[in-house]
Amino acid sequence: MLLAVTMGVIGLAGRLPEARKVRRDLARTRLASVTSLSDNTVVSLRGTIEQTTPDAHEVAPSRGPCVYWRVTFDEVGAGGDYREIGRAEKSVPFNLHTQQGSVRIIASAPRLGFHGTTHVWPMRDLERADHPDALIRLARSVCKAPNYRRSTLRATEFVVAAGMTVTIKGLCTHEPDPDAEDIGGVYRDGERPTRPVISGSRRDPLQIG
Repeated sequence: MLLAVTMGVIGLAGRLPEARKVRRDLARTRLASVTSLSDNTVVSLRGTIEQTTPDAHEVAPSRGPCVYWRVTFDEVGAGGDYREIGRAEKSVPFNLHTQQGSVRIIASAPRLGFHGTTHVWPMRDLERADHPDALIRLARSVCKAPNYRRSTLRATEFVVAAGMTVTIKGLCTHEPDPDAEDIGGVYRDGERPTRPVISGSRRDPLQIG
């Protein structure tokens, strides 16, 4: 039986540019306070990830419950060259708890400042419809046909989970707060309290690191 090999280092060169760029950008940014966030501004906050409710999570293919996961699939040649042949990701809104309070985070296609867990298999494993590994089953549904049957399939899985302490940078907006009492800021109609939401845009994608 052929077994997948879990590796923490092999093939990470293809993932370094994004992670390095995000880490550098976040290291240079000035952290904001939840109490002074303004609409349509790019802000950075540091805190701990919390689920909005106990059931508000996704399940990463091999790493379990989380609030965001991404898997990229590469075809790797004998000389180490590679090309991406597929990817998948899922997320749920979550909270970032800081010393000044919490903000709601919408993680749609974020840029990540950390490395994922890497797994490799012979490319021919994709031909096994009954393969026991969830990552191979996912690859069968999202990957383009490889160029060579004898190449290697590499899956890199990234996970953002409750309990992680991270820095997040993104675009701040405000939305009506369904849970707040009418004691603070008001929504645009002048009646409803609001809460800050950090998300990304094409110009300013969300960054997590």
